[in-house]
Formats: sequence, C-alpha cells, structure tokens
Amino acid sequence: MDQQPMPSPLPFGPAFSPRPFSPSQASATASPSPGPSVTPSPSPLIAANASASPEASVEPGRRSSREKAEEQLDRVAAENGVKRPKEINTRPFKDLLAFGEEDERRWQAKSEWTN
Repeated sequence: MDQQPMPSPLPFGPAFSPRPFSPSQASATASPSPGPSVTPSPSPLIAANASASPEASVEPGRRSSREKAEEQLDRVAAENGVKRPKEINTRPFKDLLAFGEEDERRWQAKSEWTN
C-alpha cells in the first residue's frame, strides 16, 4: 500500500465569527401582531344532513362508489381465477389483540410485585 500524504493543517482561527447577540435587540425588532380570529361554523350541507345514525349520513353517491369498487374487485378476482371471501377473517387480529392485552396484564402484575 502506498502511503498518502498528510493533509495540510487548517489555518489558525475560525473562518466564521458570529455577530454579538443581545435579547433586547431581538425583542425590539420582532413584535408579531395577532392575526384576525376565525370562528368555525359548520357548512350548510353538513348541517342539513346531520343525523344520529352513520348510515343515514352517507351520501347516495358514496354508496354507488362503494358498489362500483366491489364490482371492480369481483371483476379482477374473476379475471385472475380467485374466489373472493364473503367476509374478511378478523379472527387473527382479535387473537393478537387478546394476547397483547393478556401480556400487558401480566406486566402490570409483575410490576406490582416488584414495588
């Protein structure tokens, strides 16, 4: 291996010297003024469609887009020879949640023993 020459040392002293700063100068030059206040109000469309049930608040166009999406998923599944399930299997997620809650209870009990 060939030895590489050592880099030359940097010149003595900093290349940048910061300006002196005093908080009194900063507060005298920068004084923000409050902006106009905005009062939120519900839009007329939302106020007219307000109801207690979430199903009633869904717009008719929204339902048709969901149906279109389902039709598209059915079409793609048929093209690829895949059978779509009628319902998503949520059991693994529920099991994982139960395991996590049980594990958390164990850790809480263990921390009570050590205190």
